[in-house]
Order: sequence, then C-alpha cells, then structure tokens
Amino acid sequence: MKKFAVFFQKTKPFINKYTITILLFVVFMLVGKYSIVERIKLTRSIHELQREKAKYEKDILNARKELDQLNNMNENLEKMAREKYLMRKQNEEVFILDEDKLKIDK
Repeated sequence: MKKFAVFFQKTKPFINKYTITILLFVVFMLVGKYSIVERIKLTRSIHELQREKAKYEKDILNARKELDQLNNMNENLEKMAREKYLMRKQNEEVFILDEDKLKIDK
C-alpha cells in the first residue's frame, strides 16, 4: 500500500483530463475492432483482392478474344480442339511428344 501511495504522489502532477484522454485514445487505437492493426490487415486484404480482380479481368479478356477467333474461323476451332482437348478425326493416329523428354534425350 505504501508503494502505491508513493507512485500516486509521483504521478499526480501528470494526471489530468488531457493525459487521461490521450491514454484512452491510444488504448482505443491499439485494441478493438477499429484498431490500427485491423486497419492494416484490411488494407492488405484490399490490395490483394484488387490484384486478383485485375488478373481475372485479364483472363476474361483473353477468353473473349479466343471466343471471337473461334466464332470467326473454323480452322481455329479445329486447331483448338486438336491441341487442347486432344480430339482427332476418325482413323487418324495422333502422336504426342513431350518437350521435356526431348530436351533430356538431346
């Protein structure tokens, strides 16, 4: 109890409405739902989502270009079907070469 009295006597000149207000403000900014730490986390999340959105918009543009090419030219449709989906004509043999294995053999 004596230590508390000594501490109170030393800090008494500094305790006023301004210091209490500042201390409450600092505690409010460091703890809780609206803290600085939460704000930084949300800002990072926003930037990550914006990068992801830009990536998806780019993918959508590429898909639209590819769709336009497929709708305009039948040759592109056949080429894409053969390359991406490994389709073939009847009575046709298809040889698939793996580029990685070819590099190793050379």
